[in-house]
Amino acid sequence: MQLLEANERVNYRVKSVVGTEEIKSFLSTLGCYENKEIVVLKKTKSNYIVGINGVRYGIDVDIATAIEVI
Repeated sequence: MQLLEANERVNYRVKSVVGTEEIKSFLSTLGCYENKEIVVLKKTKSNYIVGINGVRYGIDVDIATAIEVI
């Protein structure tokens, strides 16, 4: 499922990152790549606050769409 469908405060694992090389590279610099743990801390209409490696990041819907989790 896409990160867009994830519930808040539930730990997930990144299954894959899809999209452009720019998006993949950006997420990689945040530490978001296959088999890493990710949690959605807060959802709004256009933004997501996520936790990756104990750090909070704000991402938009386009970036959240590129992250597939299990």
